Amino acid sequence: MHIDKRLTILLAAVLVAGATFGITYALRGDDSVGSAQPQATPPSAVETPDPGTTPDTSQPFWHVPYVNQDRERPAFVGTLNGYVIDPAAKGRTGFEVCPGTGMEPVRNDVLLDVVSAPGPLRINPASFPEGVSSLTQPDAFLCGAELGQVSWILHVAAGTPNVNVGGSDLTIGRIRGNDILTHTAPEERWTAVQINGQPAVGTGPIVVVGEALYGGCFLAIHERDSDVLTTVQAGAARLEFCITLAEAVIE
Repeated sequence: MHIDKRLTILLAAVLVAGATFGITYALRGDDSVGSAQPQATPPSAVETPDPGTTPDTSQPFWHVPYVNQDRERPAFVGTLNGYVIDPAAKGRTGFEVCPGTGMEPVRNDVLLDVVSAPGPLRINPASFPEGVSSLTQPDAFLCGAELGQVSWILHVAAGTPNVNVGGSDLTIGRIRGNDILTHTAPEERWTAVQINGQPAVGTGPIVVVGEALYGGCFLAIHERDSDVLTTVQAGAARLEFCITLAEAVIE
């Protein structure tokens, strides 16, 4: 059956799942801490951090003022490092990614073999850094006999470098062609980076205080030679982690 629907339907579902996992992981603390904690009152939904203050990350809800501040900042819309960013943009249809025929889903019984086979959209589990494991099988679509799009939801174990103490969710996506990036973050969190000598863009967590952090990372890189856009998103990790994953995936 040909896929004619907006690819953003699949990507939106993945991002919603990632956001849900991200909240869970970002709120997790050290599992060795007992659950019998006194009840605390969350700050006001409009409270923002006082300039120059350092939050006490041992306290519940320490991150809330920073989340409020981040939410009040306008989402970045523009061009950075050659990438067009617009959270309101629409994704391409299957026929736009794969002109003439559209795309078809890969059969479940061969999913892992197809996704990990050599090719420009390959996601090879053997390349994952230590601590990264699969939660489910990937979603993958064919353009003719070749991959047109892959998306994979993964898990990052607690204790992995540059990841929140409780671990993190992780989503890796690869698609034929370049596209407008619809990731939402204020301009203050976007940054231009280089991966294997190629321009890329990404965002980091909402707030980082020593080893404590709240929020996650996003990384996008379009490989010009292969014309493949790769995105990496973790719900509770530093940008350095997303960069490490991107480097591993594009090999």
